[in-house]
Amino acid sequence: EELGELARVVNNLYGGRRKKLGDPEGEIGAESSDLIFAVICMLNYHKIDLESVWRKTIAERCKRDENRYK
Repeated sequence: EELGELARVVNNLYGGRRKKLGDPEGEIGAESSDLIFAVICMLNYHKIDLESVWRKTIAERCKRDENRYK
């Protein structure tokens, strides 16, 4: 649900979708924060250590992309 709300704001700003009259104004920062909060809650529920999975993901991306932007 939160991801959909963020996607709607991004589409309204940059995509082909136009905001309908009466649709609430969205803000990328606020919607992103809502999404991050929901993800953290889900990780906590499943007893997943965000710091360790984040570090692993960043290490993998850094290794994969080490020569990409030279």
